[in-house]
Formats: sequence, structure tokens, C-alpha cells
Amino acid sequence: MATSSRAETEMLAAILPRERQAPAGRWIAPILCGLAMMAEGFDTYSVGYAAPVIIRDWGASPAAIGALFAASVIASALGTMGIGPIADRYGRKPCLVTALLLFGLATLLTAHVTDLAQLAAVRVLSGLALGASVPIAVALASETAAPERRGAVAAVMSGCIPLGIVASGLTAAALVPSHGWQPLMYVGGVFALLLVLPILMLVHEPARGAGKASTTHAAVGALFAPAHRRATITAVFVMTTIFAVSFFFNFWLPALLLKRNPDMQTVALANALAQTMSPIGAFLTGRAMDRHGLKALAGVFALAAIVLTAAVSLPGSFAMLVAGCCCICLCMNGAFGGAIATPVYLYPQEMRATALGFIIGLSRLIGGSVGPLVGGWLLAWNLPTSAVAVAFAPPLLLGAAVLFVFARRPSLSSSSSRT
Repeated sequence: MATSSRAETEMLAAILPRERQAPAGRWIAPILCGLAMMAEGFDTYSVGYAAPVIIRDWGASPAAIGALFAASVIASALGTMGIGPIADRYGRKPCLVTALLLFGLATLLTAHVTDLAQLAAVRVLSGLALGASVPIAVALASETAAPERRGAVAAVMSGCIPLGIVASGLTAAALVPSHGWQPLMYVGGVFALLLVLPILMLVHEPARGAGKASTTHAAVGALFAPAHRRATITAVFVMTTIFAVSFFFNFWLPALLLKRNPDMQTVALANALAQTMSPIGAFLTGRAMDRHGLKALAGVFALAAIVLTAAVSLPGSFAMLVAGCCCICLCMNGAFGGAIATPVYLYPQEMRATALGFIIGLSRLIGGSVGPLVGGWLLAWNLPTSAVAVAFAPPLLLGAAVLFVFARRPSLSSSSSRT
């Protein structure tokens, strides 16, 4: 079985042009695109730190805030799925600049809203722009990198989002307790807007292949052909499951921690510490999948369910709870990273890019909206933290079972090794 990094490099080399640039030019675009991915992580999850304060100050219910989270996630998924044809026609750089402008301005506007309706409107606009920026940033960084490094660059881009989450936690710890949640929005908005001018001046639009847009519909249909239908349904189910659980956990982790410790600064620092475990978990899961395939991912899903249930139920100090949350992030984000890589194992090279885009976009749309919404409902019922976490463990166990059964297919090994 080829390694996931090698498979990703082959995939990107097949679908992206192999233009040559000066060595410095190859690094400028990935650095700026990585900062754009950090801005996405910062903006998306900073709302999790604002939510407890909004609930307290506005008298909003957790269910209402959960619905707002769900709306922004739906908008983000639509932006992700819809930006491709536009970027193919008008170029990557103008689309990325436009997305950064929109979500930067929308985030600044968030600091000035006075009710939930206004907050929902600006978060939907921000979500559309955020969703659009992610695939463009990954594509632009990969296209300007050397062909032999494109897989590594794409992996680094995805790893920049947790760094943004950590940055939002540290910023929240410094600002929210003494200045409220609005300054957090200012920081996120200004961060995004500061990237616009460097991208305009320093990043060159890469050459683009022709004729790809006309084949998109047929390629998506091929995912449901008899040879791939079962793999597509399995991948969508597994990825939807982990999107729902991870989005619930990441959105509502600050609120869950605040139930055990009312100090916002301490909670923000604890969440930032927990999120640093995410890239470690993804790396370890990828290494295990390189050796044992999807059975390893099934084991990580099952482990994540067990850890999620046990960690938040631990009696004792707040420090014990934080340690448990670190373990949850390690396992859950390991499962998340492995699920994102699943299409690389299931589809031949000529259709992996289509499979990745369609499955991730659809799963984010469904799972990413359901997870925060259900979490808001459960918290609105004033259930114990352990009960809320236990409610999300069965989907992980079901995902593990589906992966294990699918991995036992005799044809999987041949399909996994396709180049």
C-alpha cells in the first residue's frame, strides 16, 4: 500500500500544473495561504469563546446559539462546494482575495451586532467566505510549490487550522475576561484583511489546466457507479459522523469547560492546550493507516468514542478534565485526519480529487451542521457534561464498525494500492 503522503503527492501532481517558479516564489504563496488557513481556524472557533458571554449578556438560549453555529457551518460548506468552478474561470488569487475581504469585513461587523438576527446574517456571510477560502488556499499553495513537495504543502495547509484555533484561544484568554467578546472579532477580522495586500503583491496566479469544469458532473456521477458506490456511501457516512462529533466538540468545548471552571481566561488556555494535540493525533493516525489501512482508522474511531465518554466523566479537579480533553483532541482529531484521507485509499488516482471534494463538502454540510445543533439542544436541557458527551459516542462506534466491515472486503487491498 502506498503511503498517504505519496498518494497525496501523486494526486496533486496529476491534477495541478507543473509550472516552474523561482524558489522564493514557491515559499511565499504557501506561507501566505497557511496564514489564511490560520485565519479560518481563528474566526470559525472564536465564536465558541463568544457564545457563553452572548448567552449570558443577551439571555440567548444554547439552542439558539447552536442553530446559529449550524447556519454558519452550512454556509461554509456551500462556499466550499461552490467556489471551484468560479476559481477555475476567474483564477485562484482573485477568488482568495475576495474571500478574505468578505470574511474579514463580516467578522468586523460581528463586533457591532445587537441581536441574534444580525449575528446570524453576518456569520452566514462569513461562513460562505470562509468555506470558499479553504480549498482555494490549499490549491494555490500546492500549485505554486515544487511538484515533489505538493503533498507536503497540502498537509501543512490543513494543519494550519488548529494553529488558528490555538491562537483564538490565547487571544480570548487575554481579551474576553476584561474586554468582552467583541475585541476577539476585531482581531480575527483585521488578521484576515492584513493578508489581502501581500497576496495581491507577492503571489502569482499559477497556470491553470483547461477543460476540467465540463467533466465535473460526469466525474461526480462516477462516484456512484457500481464499482465505487459502496466506497462512496461508506466514506460519506464515516466522514459525516466525524464532522458531526468534532464540530460539536470544538464549538462547545469552551462552554463545557466553563461548567467546571467559570474563569474564561483559564478555560481559553485549557482549550488552546487541548487543540495542540490535534496535529499529533492526525500524524499518528496517518502512520497507522499507512501500515494497517482502514482497520487502523476503525480502531481510532473506537478509541475516540471510549476516550470521549471516559475523559469528561472523570471526577476530580479541573486539571483532570483538561487532561481528558487533551486526550479527546488527540484521538478525535486523529480520527478526523484519517477520515479526510480515506478517499485516497478507496479511489484510483484519476478520480481521487473529485472524490475528496465531493465527500468532504457533503459531509461537512450534513455533519458540521447537525453536530453543533444537537449539542445546543442537549445543553439547553441542562444535562450533565458527561451525558452530553456520551450522546456522541455511539456514532463514533458505528463509524468504527462500518470501517471495519468495509476494510474486510477482499477487493480493498487492490483498490487501496492504485496509483
